[in-house]
Amino acid sequence: MMAGRRPFSLFWTWIMASLMWFRMTAPVEETPPCAVVTHFVRLTTTGHRIEGAVYIPHGSGAGPGPLFPMFVLSHGFSRDYGRHISNAVSYACAGILTYTPNAIPVDDIRLDEASQVDNLVDHVLWLRRRVSDPEDLLYGIGDAQRLALGGHSAGAAVSVEAMGKLQEQGVDIDALVLLDPVPDQDTLEAAAQLQALPVLSVRSRPGACNAYGSGTALEEAFPFAVTSVFFPWATHCDPESPTDVVCRLLCGGSSEQGRAAYRMETLRFLKTALSLPPTPEGRDGDTSRRGFDLDKPPAP
Repeated sequence: MMAGRRPFSLFWTWIMASLMWFRMTAPVEETPPCAVVTHFVRLTTTGHRIEGAVYIPHGSGAGPGPLFPMFVLSHGFSRDYGRHISNAVSYACAGILTYTPNAIPVDDIRLDEASQVDNLVDHVLWLRRRVSDPEDLLYGIGDAQRLALGGHSAGAAVSVEAMGKLQEQGVDIDALVLLDPVPDQDTLEAAAQLQALPVLSVRSRPGACNAYGSGTALEEAFPFAVTSVFFPWATHCDPESPTDVVCRLLCGGSSEQGRAAYRMETLRFLKTALSLPPTPEGRDGDTSRRGFDLDKPPAP
């Protein structure tokens, strides 16, 4: 038996050796990183230990100048900040310092919405303090005067309510991004009280996971016009990148085109709202060169 298998083993050994030689001798194009990430757990003023990550633009041409605008991106219900890694890298590569905090403390399994709102307000104030403190490592990197909030699903609802509290405190936030939002009554009431600012609302086809298109009611609750984008072929999972099998099974799947569409629409809006220059070729997560037609559904 063993003697009969030896020629097969030798054949595959030769193939593997050839592939290894090719990898060792083939020219490798060195591409400098366009973003770096720092991961941490911080204690909020409300006493919650929150895990998160900050994605920082890196390398020449990544941003508009010495200070990078900032974007705080919140995940959806029962999700975590890992569901937005690819999104955050793309935004950082385009010159936007991006912070993705968890909604739930590391030592708990749930947290009420009001506390999530308070924590998000605290995240924004903390980030602004860090980039303004000469003793902090983020000093001279982030621009405290150019900052946007955004969120997916329930994270969008929390972002709207946090925006209301920040405006009450006199904190100037430049823009708000809502990714297939799922609001409740508190969210609708908070939206109705907001002072005018640029708002992007991107929605997927109605389904159980987005409360059957409840984002439409949120758009109508604002007392000013918002930028509304609807992808009838996209799903509730598509604002995530990467998403996972749990969301795919519960919320109707996901497609690379859908995820890229949400990312591209967000980046396009943020570039205008945060006054960014055109992105250098290839520094936006490569989504601009995939040839997707955003007006058509993804291929089966």
